Amino acid sequence: MEIDVLKNLLNELGYFGVFLWLWLGMLGIPVPNEVVVASIGYLSTTPLLKIEKVIIIGYLGLISSLTTSYLLGRIVGKRFVRYFSIKPGSKSSLRKASKFNKKISCVFFNH
Repeated sequence: MEIDVLKNLLNELGYFGVFLWLWLGMLGIPVPNEVVVASIGYLSTTPLLKIEKVIIIGYLGLISSLTTSYLLGRIVGKRFVRYFSIKPGSKSSLRKASKFNKKISCVFFNH
């Protein structure tokens, strides 16, 4: 995405555009997270945005994205795993991921 498109979005939506860009960017836009955050960081150096407000709105956007991802996993996670466990070749990957999660859980929570 070109930076001009993001500038136009921010001109129209203001700081709410920053929130949306960071929330959607972290949630599912197929762009590396670093690019999403760096683009807002770059634009905060221009007269278009004030750095103080960008820090607060950016933090809220990122926290909202992480909370949304957590809730989605909590609500549909088991169904997602069940669906992919019947796909050929997925069982091995899911088994490895489950084993890794249990291992990490034991390390952090002393189970």
